[in-house]
Amino acid sequence: MTKTTNYQLNQWAKSDRIMMDDFNADNQKIDAALKAVADGGAKLAVGTYNGNDETSQTITLPFTPKAVLICPLENSMQEKYGDNFYLYGGLIAPGASLYQDARHGSMQTVYNTIVAAEVSGQGFTVYANVNGVGYSNLKYFNYMNSHYCSFRYLAIG
Repeated sequence: MTKTTNYQLNQWAKSDRIMMDDFNADNQKIDAALKAVADGGAKLAVGTYNGNDETSQTITLPFTPKAVLICPLENSMQEKYGDNFYLYGGLIAPGASLYQDARHGSMQTVYNTIVAAEVSGQGFTVYANVNGVGYSNLKYFNYMNSHYCSFRYLAIG
């Protein structure tokens, strides 16, 4: 019988004899891991925010996040409409902000980089660029703080 990598839970093959003691041992490990999470071993925050078209908006959390996933409530994470590209969400972590690169030509040359969201202190900051940045008629918009949208987030600490 093999074991899982992280918690050494049993992984049965068809040829293995399944024993009640193995199930009970796995349940004890799972129970202990869940208790550790509940006692502060890992922190989670789930919430929403409404965009307000300000240059930035900081969402304060009860802990410093290790990662935050931001998703719009009704849109996809990014969309192209005509010659315009709109960014609505993504994953951020300390030292790994979310950017949108405005590109031109063969779409390989970066014309400008827009910071969309980043971990900041005890929370995260989202930015708005509702006027767009671009080259020629291609425009890139950061709508992470647009009043047109409401957003959902999952933060892990």
